[in-house]
Amino acid sequence: MKVRWDREITEYYIMTMVIMILLFGSIYMAGWFTGVHWSDYMIPFSWEMVNVDELKQIIWMK
Repeated sequence: MKVRWDREITEYYIMTMVIMILLFGSIYMAGWFTGVHWSDYMIPFSWEMVNVDELKQIIWMK
C-alpha cells in the first residue's frame, strides 16, 4: 500500500514542527530570562570518548 503525500500528512508534519519549536523555544526562552546560558552545559564531543572495542563487544563483532 502506497502512502499518498496529501494534506493530512503535510498538516501532521507542520503541527509536529510547531509543537517542537514551542517546546524547545520555551525552554530556551525560560533559560534566557533567568540568566542561564545553555552553551555552558554543552559537552564537547571528542572521538576519544567513543570506546570502539567495547562497542564491538556489544554488537558481537569481536
